Amino acid sequence: MGKSTYLSYLTDQLIEAKTPVIRHHYYLSPQFIGERIAFNDAAQSLKSQIKTLYPNDFANDDPESEQLEEWVSKATDKAAENNKTLVIIIDGLDHVYRERTDISQLEHLVNRIVPFKDKVCLLFGTQPISDEHLPNSLLRSAPREGTWLDIPPMGLDAIKSRLDFMVSNEEIKVIGDDDHQRSEIVDISQTLLNISHGYPLHIIYSINSLQSADKSISKYDVERLPTCPDGDIHEYYENLWVSLSAGAKEILLLIANADFSWPDKTHLSLCFEDNSLTFQNAFSEIQHLVKQKLSGISPFHGSLFVYLRRKDIFVQSRDRLNRISQTWINTHAPEYWRWGWEWIVKANLGDTAPLLESINREWLIQSLCNGYPLAGC
Repeated sequence: MGKSTYLSYLTDQLIEAKTPVIRHHYYLSPQFIGERIAFNDAAQSLKSQIKTLYPNDFANDDPESEQLEEWVSKATDKAAENNKTLVIIIDGLDHVYRERTDISQLEHLVNRIVPFKDKVCLLFGTQPISDEHLPNSLLRSAPREGTWLDIPPMGLDAIKSRLDFMVSNEEIKVIGDDDHQRSEIVDISQTLLNISHGYPLHIIYSINSLQSADKSISKYDVERLPTCPDGDIHEYYENLWVSLSAGAKEILLLIANADFSWPDKTHLSLCFEDNSLTFQNAFSEIQHLVKQKLSGISPFHGSLFVYLRRKDIFVQSRDRLNRISQTWINTHAPEYWRWGWEWIVKANLGDTAPLLESINREWLIQSLCNGYPLAGC
């Protein structure tokens, strides 16, 4: 279980126990249209959740104009009236620096809620990150020694339990008959622990990779997988990157560059001149890093895009990648994708006129009718 998964579970448990809890996560999917890092947006999100907790007490308060401290203070008092303690969870502190490098907006938020630490329960969640990338007020109020808790890595029993489940459900195949399989699962579990140090995301990637190979596996297959030194997933991506074919790298860059989710891998293949078999082989190298949802292909974890978008080759390839996306939109994209992204891709390539000049009343009405095809439109 990863850090955010744990905090999501904890939030659900607190809600079930009728404990007042509000939460802000500094990360959303790469296709999320909005802002999570700006102080005003984070504060408004927290205030809106407070209003949901105590609708009668905040009915006349405007989340956009009132000060966050006033809302937290009032909510703290309301919780105390019911013999409760308000819980505030701020997750994804590491995303702020990794995505923006500037942590001033995060500091602005932390400076306003840390003074309540004796009256509320404050929980901050972050991946490993150095002190220089965290607010000073947080480090002063909660020194690493004595107040920080590390979510324990997955142990051998947890990894083996996961593999046992997958084998019993035929989601993954292990060499040998039943008796040999039991012994092999133990060896595979131990090898997974050795290469991952129990880091959940790396274990998930590794199992996904083994699963996509569609063959009976052994511990030797695990030993050939990229490692994850010191639990740094970016090191895992780098170890994997150097082993990828040019085609697999191009697929990742194209996915990371697009503002949208590609419908499926068939549509991705239309962007490549190579034959179908070459694309399939390239995609198989990276398919454990992505997932197919109804909305399209997305990264299994957002850290993948953070890694890719910091690479020099990504920055240098943006115009070329945008032109590939533009060709696909003009020739193969389903209607929704063409409607949603044609002008944006043009703007990315320097032609902002359609985006600035074509959004008018007629376009808005037609868009609403397309989305809600009710009688009379």
